[in-house]
Amino acid sequence: MQGHTTLKSKLTGDVPLCGTFIFSSDPATSEIAARAGFDFVIVDREHTSLSWRDVAAHVRASDAVGVPSLVRVRRADADEIGHALDVGAQGVVIPHFGLNREAAAGSVAAARYAPLGNRGTCTGIRAAGYGLDDFGAAVARANRDTLLMVQIEDVAAASALDAILSQVSVDAILPGLADLSTALGHPAAFAHPRVTALVDRILADAAKHNVPVGFYVANAQALSRWSGGDVRFCVYGIDYKVLAESYREARTALDRQWKSGMGAGVPGGRPRGVGA
Repeated sequence: MQGHTTLKSKLTGDVPLCGTFIFSSDPATSEIAARAGFDFVIVDREHTSLSWRDVAAHVRASDAVGVPSLVRVRRADADEIGHALDVGAQGVVIPHFGLNREAAAGSVAAARYAPLGNRGTCTGIRAAGYGLDDFGAAVARANRDTLLMVQIEDVAAASALDAILSQVSVDAILPGLADLSTALGHPAAFAHPRVTALVDRILADAAKHNVPVGFYVANAQALSRWSGGDVRFCVYGIDYKVLAESYREARTALDRQWKSGMGAGVPGGRPRGVGA
């Protein structure tokens, strides 16, 4: 593929992107998010019990509607990274990146085939067309297009980010603000001066190495804090939380209508708007 056709290439473009986290085992959630207009989905294994069969189903579902999928692996582990890429994900998200320099370098190598890395080779994987694709072309495509997104979630890694990025090559950074703010003694206080100072340092070091940065946002209002020129993408919500909040907001609105008298009934015994 040429031009801005992969998520990796789009992150260097002029249009900000928005993805979402998928925790559910039902692949319909990935398809729904894709059909709703999200630019990518991140299928999560770090905080879920999703199996690799579940992950593969999500990847297929998002592929079916032309939206790329990433997999957040449980740790910087070559087997985890290899599994995610073998089932056809367009990239991986690695949590707590940089806390262990050796593990960081190993995870980067695991995401790329030789000579760029040491990703395990198998011609029969989904990412290589189950053996029907030209494998040389599949290797070249993977090394060119695979997205390596890392999460900087520890103060030590954030403080050493310039040095880390001088040693390894990554494609995008998703700071873990919940972890960072908690480590600084200000849980979820993202506007605290110590937190914003560390975020500014991450942005500056990433810009120095031309690495796009994005942020997790729980709602559209939160995006205003991070929608400056140095921020290239956001990750909105978690499917379960979006569903829970949608139900709660709907129930609150319905209760408000009942209390306003709309549920008092009309001739015929049925409240307006209820049933068919």
